[in-house]
Amino acid sequence: METYSIDQTSLVRDGKAFFPVMGEFHFSRYPEQGWEEEIRKMKACGMDILATYVFWIHHEEEEGVFDFSGQRNLRHFLELCDKWDMHVWLRIGPWAHGEARNGGFPDWLLKKGYELRADDPDYLKLVERFWKKIYKEVEGTHCILGIQIENEYGHVGGLRGTDGEQHMRTLKKLAEEIGFAAPYWTATGWGGAVIGDLTPVMGGYCDAPWDASLTKLPPNKNYLFTAVRNDGNIGSDYAPGMELSFDKDAYPYLTAELGGGLQVTHRRRPRVKAEDIGAMSVCKLGSGCNLLGYYMYHGGTNPKGKFSTLQESTAVGSFCDVPELSYDFQAPIREYGQISETAKELKLLAMFVHDYGETFCGMTPQFTHDDGNAENLSNIRRIVRRNGDGGYLFVNNYQRGYEMAEHEGISLGVSISTGEIHFPKQDIKNGDYFFYPFQFPLADGQVLRWINQTPLCQINRKLWFFYGTEPLSYELNAAEMLSGQALVVTDRIWAKRAWQMAKYPNALFFSEAPFLETETGMELIRRSDCTQDVCWMVLDTAEELAEPWLTNGWKIVDEMPDFLHVEGDTSILCVLKYDLKPFENPVGVAFEKEGCECEREAYQEYSIQLTCDKICDAASEDVFLQIDFQADQAELYLDGEKIADQYYIGDAWEVGLKRFAFPTELTLRLYPLKETDEIYLETQPDYTDGVCCKLNEIRCAYERKENLVSK
Repeated sequence: METYSIDQTSLVRDGKAFFPVMGEFHFSRYPEQGWEEEIRKMKACGMDILATYVFWIHHEEEEGVFDFSGQRNLRHFLELCDKWDMHVWLRIGPWAHGEARNGGFPDWLLKKGYELRADDPDYLKLVERFWKKIYKEVEGTHCILGIQIENEYGHVGGLRGTDGEQHMRTLKKLAEEIGFAAPYWTATGWGGAVIGDLTPVMGGYCDAPWDASLTKLPPNKNYLFTAVRNDGNIGSDYAPGMELSFDKDAYPYLTAELGGGLQVTHRRRPRVKAEDIGAMSVCKLGSGCNLLGYYMYHGGTNPKGKFSTLQESTAVGSFCDVPELSYDFQAPIREYGQISETAKELKLLAMFVHDYGETFCGMTPQFTHDDGNAENLSNIRRIVRRNGDGGYLFVNNYQRGYEMAEHEGISLGVSISTGEIHFPKQDIKNGDYFFYPFQFPLADGQVLRWINQTPLCQINRKLWFFYGTEPLSYELNAAEMLSGQALVVTDRIWAKRAWQMAKYPNALFFSEAPFLETETGMELIRRSDCTQDVCWMVLDTAEELAEPWLTNGWKIVDEMPDFLHVEGDTSILCVLKYDLKPFENPVGVAFEKEGCECEREAYQEYSIQLTCDKICDAASEDVFLQIDFQADQAELYLDGEKIADQYYIGDAWEVGLKRFAFPTELTLRLYPLKETDEIYLETQPDYTDGVCCKLNEIRCAYERKENLVSK
């Protein structure tokens, strides 16, 4: 059994610091039949911990009638996490927020007249009843690593000061008395929230779609290297950010709500890029963070309610309206399970902390100043995180929504006890962000004095993988050449295509299409809109090649592929490739407008017909409807029932059809967007006479899984 503890700097496992990566995925917002595959996707993308809310309104919408069946079946979900060795951080509320109706409270609870989120005995009795139901689902499972109590308590509702702290202690005691147990107990700490002796976790988002303004926001402070852990933008629709209620230096810097994407609200429509999330995450690493936790990591869809829709809305007192169904969140893994470029971007950092996290956790950021001036777009933002002479130089020249000054011929430097380290001169362009190691230990006592590349991962302390944009340059502490080990360098694009499989620790795979582990081997998720025709693998030659690779279609190549550069002992690795057979998209789509032209207050309706020259297998295939529209919002109907919706942000809208048993006929509704509507749009559509309600195109992408090895 592993043992867990915590100190002032990091989480500790079996006496050693460890750096996990956590991603939020709400089981009750995804169909039960898809859970196992999505857990495997999260593992493939580097997630160690899956965080999930248990929304009260999803399980007791009608007072006294509990529902833990189907996609609300918490026990089944936890059993699948057990099966795939995925740790879980269970967020049991009782108040959750999460863009749910009433913050997750059932309507009937609000009508009781009790003092909610307080030590009111009548309220606590109902909390106890709900938590006991949750505990029956949890009991006997083994995956729970952490439990979060409440959410944003004392910032977004709840009590502050002594009364607030006491309520958090009351809830923790109640949970323990019921039987809940976990190595870690946490509370969200931003915005002045109270924590009641729990461990605080922090957050940070690259924008604020819940903000009241209708204009572009100022430069975001999450792109600074700073000792400030508090993001005052979170929950700013409820209350302005306040000072922390605890001494941050008494706790490790842990995050639970770094925005893996952004929820789109009706009033504000930010459009997120992978770099928005990647650069922010690099800034958190440089600033001392020792747990990267993303909200959301996996998007979803709100379940249907018995008495109402279950999304946050102004109709029930919220400051925001969000889609009735879609909870896509522009997340790294999207609403229908699509692995996005953001997931690949964050995988770079997950691979790094998995292999180097133990020593990295012990490194301290060297803050030279902390003016918090995100509006200074001229200076190079940099920081050193180190322990003694070893560490990393972090650089960020990225600010979402703004141009950073470019710098030519910059020589970055670091001071160590034996003198100055100077990296080769380079141009730092707008949008660049990276980190370089110095005094980086290799095997057998060899040390890289410096290298102008970012570490990715390593295999058996023999093959050291890096990526970057500059021509490779490095210096060893000793004059001799690398012996018995090799530096393997690629560019950022190919680094994002690197995949690790726990089942195959001696290999690193390169593929634009994602790899997933299976119970018997691994599979590749291929799409008709991806033209990839080969996969690559770099293998430690200690691996026995006969099985499973050469008998499963992999071939050894004599020459290094163009995207890899190797320095050192090339005899300790080999490269294999797998040629993929081409396949065609068997799905066709046609659409036509129904009825008359759109009036300003009405909608346009289209009928969609889908054809397929085969019967799709829901276990291994999917079809994504790609709807390119310009309007306020779109809704998709099947047999008269609304099954999907989306606000316009500028991207084509993807809907996975496997979930709906591959229908052949659908109806699309587009609602007009007026130029005078009080909406902030990061990407503007094309208006005609001040109105936009246009369907540009509908396409289909066909997805299938292909087994590449069986062992």
